[in-house]
Amino acid sequence: MDGDTAVMVPKQAAGASADTARRTLSSEEGQAILKEWYRAETKARLEERIPAMESLTGKHAEKWTVKDTRSQWGSCTAPRGQHARISICLWLAAFPVEALEYVMVHELCHIYEMSHSPKFWMYVERFMPDYIVRRRLLKR
Repeated sequence: MDGDTAVMVPKQAAGASADTARRTLSSEEGQAILKEWYRAETKARLEERIPAMESLTGKHAEKWTVKDTRSQWGSCTAPRGQHARISICLWLAAFPVEALEYVMVHELCHIYEMSHSPKFWMYVERFMPDYIVRRRLLKR
């Protein structure tokens, strides 16, 4: 509890112990446990979908990571299209899986085209024709 805000911590949250469920957590403790739960949930959803999204786009990322980002849902670093590294925002676990898949395809398409040029959006639309609907999920 923090003022008028209460947070329920999932039993299987990373860092949550048996006594956690029976005591009042500080705001910082609750936030840390919740953040780790989001990180683990996003990572599990991501790893489950990597093969399908890479197969769909024909591109492979050498490394996928889950990070706490506030200004972007994902990022891709792919020097000359080689050794791509993709980061995904841990808060995507709060959205439907279709939003995560959109972000994954979006970042994989950056391996083809690093900018957000018309050519880039052509790739996104080719691999995910309903990307506009999926992208709107992130605006809620």
